[in-house]
Amino acid sequence: MNFGGFPQASLLKDKFLLRSTFDAIIFRDVIPRFKIRNPLGLEALARYLISNPGKPFSYRKLIQIANINHEDTIKSYIEFLEKAYLLFNIPRFNYSLKKQAANLKKTYPGDTSFTRFSGSLFSEERGRLLETIVCNQIVRQGYNLFYWRDEREREVDFVVCEGLKPLSLIQVCDTIDNEKVWKRETGSLFAAAKALGVNELLLLTNTTGNIKTVNGIRVQSILDWLLDV
Repeated sequence: MNFGGFPQASLLKDKFLLRSTFDAIIFRDVIPRFKIRNPLGLEALARYLISNPGKPFSYRKLIQIANINHEDTIKSYIEFLEKAYLLFNIPRFNYSLKKQAANLKKTYPGDTSFTRFSGSLFSEERGRLLETIVCNQIVRQGYNLFYWRDEREREVDFVVCEGLKPLSLIQVCDTIDNEKVWKRETGSLFAAAKALGVNELLLLTNTTGNIKTVNGIRVQSILDWLLDV
């Protein structure tokens, strides 16, 4: 998980090789292909986004971090990074495209390895890494992906959609042994299910064990889920 899906870097557990892969994508692919005029700004933007997986951001904040003057430039750069499969942009779900565009968004890196060496470097947040794995798998299946959040700040990691039609809700958690965590995660799933009219609820955890269904929520280990999809 820490060294992602690049075979040589994963086998050798070589962080310098991962760094060179990141640099190659930025400087040999994205910058020349899209004729980037502010390469340092692009690099700073990419580093920040992939070192903060699953954390909501505003374009105003990114302008300050990357020292890029225009919001439209930020949006274009994120689009270019997506086209290079360096990251995935996840909007907050809303049936209104106008409101969806105005809401805070999240990104996840195209490979978990990037989070280990970029930006603030060596993040140990296992939960975010697990979310990244799940995000990558769902995107590869061709679904549209969103996150959900309500006015009470209850949140679901992933709303899996065909177009804007929600099919399932997925919550990702490192462990559910803590009762407080269990109530928070399941409570958010129930709230989103009611709001969106979704019946397929899935709670993925890093804890191994048999698949079980609790109050309509299927609880499954991430490893087993990956083997099934």
